[in-house]
Amino acid sequence: MRGRAHQLVSEFLAAYNGTDRSFVLSRLILRARLVPETILPELDDPAVEARLEAAIRELAASRRPTSRRPPGLPCLAADDPDPWDA
Repeated sequence: MRGRAHQLVSEFLAAYNGTDRSFVLSRLILRARLVPETILPELDDPAVEARLEAAIRELAASRRPTSRRPPGLPCLAADDPDPWDA
């Protein structure tokens, strides 16, 4: 589908901001073996889309709560600030 690769990247990165976004983007580039400038809305390449989907799945699965949180405290929602990281 035309523009699907661009949509995948845009939707995935929308959940991040600041330095988190830069870090996650670099991990996505390394895992999917893609140059960001090549992911344009006009792109229509099923192989690129498949590599992006696989990389996004791996990155999403690797997100874990911080290990500095004392045991027994509930995990916060992904968009809540973590007071233990302050």
